[in-house]
Amino acid sequence: MDRLTAALVTWLASLPPWASLAVMTGVIVGTALLGVWLLRRMTAHETMRRHHDVAGFVFAAVGVIYAVLLAFTVLMAFEHHRDTEAATASEAGSLKAMVDLLGTTDSEQARATSDAIADYARLVVQEELSGSSRGESTPQTREAFTAIWV
Repeated sequence: MDRLTAALVTWLASLPPWASLAVMTGVIVGTALLGVWLLRRMTAHETMRRHHDVAGFVFAAVGVIYAVLLAFTVLMAFEHHRDTEAATASEAGSLKAMVDLLGTTDSEQARATSDAIADYARLVVQEELSGSSRGESTPQTREAFTAIWV
């Protein structure tokens, strides 16, 4: 990805979802309208009239293809969301099991590890699940995770 594309993707990702949708829809519709306007300026009306019968079938085919691609996109987004939700639940369950096991012992190291787990869980909720990290671990969260095991 070149710099311009990376900057555009980063900018779109920083917008709220409704604003990203509005921007992308506006750009797509604007491009389509510009294309129609240019075509009508460069092509005679009689030339376009001969193609009216075929155009309906072409638009129907394009509409079906678009609907299928949109359905696949929505399905993939839901699958990604489901996988992310399952991974989050699995990690939370593992942390809970570790805290429960550490609670059966009464040692300073068990209390320190439980505190490290609590710090890690708090950072995950505050920084990663809040959406501020955009799918990447923050350095503080990585340090808190490492502190559990040392």
